[in-house]
Amino acid sequence: MAAALLPAGCASTSGPAASPDENREAVSPPPLEPAPSAEASALSDARDAYARRHFIQGLTRARLEEHAAAVRQYEKALQAAPEAPAILSALAEARAAQGDLSTALYHARQARRFASAGAPEARHYRRQVARLLGRGGQPREALAAYEALADSSDDGASPELLAEMLPLYRETGNADGVERTLKALIRQAPQKSAARRRALARLYRRQGRREEAAALERRLAASPAASAGSARRTAPSGRPAPAGSEAETPARLVERARALRSGNEKAEDGGDASKQAARLLRRALQQDSTQAGALALLGEMRLAAGAFAEAADLLARSLDQDPRAPERWAQTARAHLEAGRAARAAATAEEGLLLFPGRLPLLRTRAAALQQAGQRAEAARVFEKALRVLETDDRLDTADGATQAARFHESLARLHERLGHPEEAARHRRQARALRERLGTAANGS
Repeated sequence: MAAALLPAGCASTSGPAASPDENREAVSPPPLEPAPSAEASALSDARDAYARRHFIQGLTRARLEEHAAAVRQYEKALQAAPEAPAILSALAEARAAQGDLSTALYHARQARRFASAGAPEARHYRRQVARLLGRGGQPREALAAYEALADSSDDGASPELLAEMLPLYRETGNADGVERTLKALIRQAPQKSAARRRALARLYRRQGRREEAAALERRLAASPAASAGSARRTAPSGRPAPAGSEAETPARLVERARALRSGNEKAEDGGDASKQAARLLRRALQQDSTQAGALALLGEMRLAAGAFAEAADLLARSLDQDPRAPERWAQTARAHLEAGRAARAAATAEEGLLLFPGRLPLLRTRAAALQQAGQRAEAARVFEKALRVLETDDRLDTADGATQAARFHESLARLHERLGHPEEAARHRRQARALRERLGTAANGS
């Protein structure tokens, strides 16, 4: 099936060079996202806490675009799991981001080699090799890899795969490949067909195929694209917006939702501002499902409304886009915990602490999650660490700090009682009681 669309091999059919408009598509594609279940795959392969810890740290650094730090973490992870495909693949992406394409290609090929043939991730690793070949100035080898990947699927090449192959056909002067790929993209992705039909018409004109070019151009002229563009330039209020207006962009929708929540913008027709804000955020996510601001704000709203599972999923997706907000890590962990997902809450808090060590909300949530999951000894260690943070930051002299410390001591007393450590339990009760008494004295004296 794929062979009929994209025949094996990439013998080029010489043709005129692509126009500047067409070559706009020939930029390097963005880095591949981690393979489906890549983290779980790597951790399963590793079966080693050391590899797991450094793999997570590497993923976090890569999201922050700290590629040298990511490389160091992945290399440490590989010491314990040298054949884990997901770690090798992540290292390849980090090396590519540094511009070291030959080393990146080596690691990508290693990931492809060690991946299980039938695993869902196997296609991801093969595609990564193809992309790196293209970026490394080997377009024919890249096309051969892409075509083999397309031929191996009953569904043929996806629109995403075809879009990556198109500039390679142009680069190699393979006009037949360009035509075939444009036609396939028009069939498979009709919502983007106008630009591809124009590119196909230009190709026909360069080849002297005037009648075919004219037929395509007539179809384009009769399409409703102009009226659709006019509709897109109309503001939500119904008033025409100037060309290039951001009235309906995801960023503008998020901005309006924030204004509604803060009270800086009134709800339409005196309606519920919170509901209208949520509708704006969902519209933003319909346009761009990865909009970090929309994911974070809607997640916060769902958390406040008690929809904990939905909030956790939205907040986790926002962290995938922007992991640089420590309070969002804490919110995500808390949402998982409130949703009854203690293990996920503990894991989320742990990953946040790798990036933001010593953050009290993350320590508190991780300890509570471990306690709920029955991991009492580890929970006690995290509560003790939280107490040390309060002491180090001189927060025990504040009412808020002393209140938190008293709660931590009370939790530790219960944990040590369950662990069979009565003396430790009694010690923590005494310390909690002393803090409570001090707080009471301060309140009476104020």
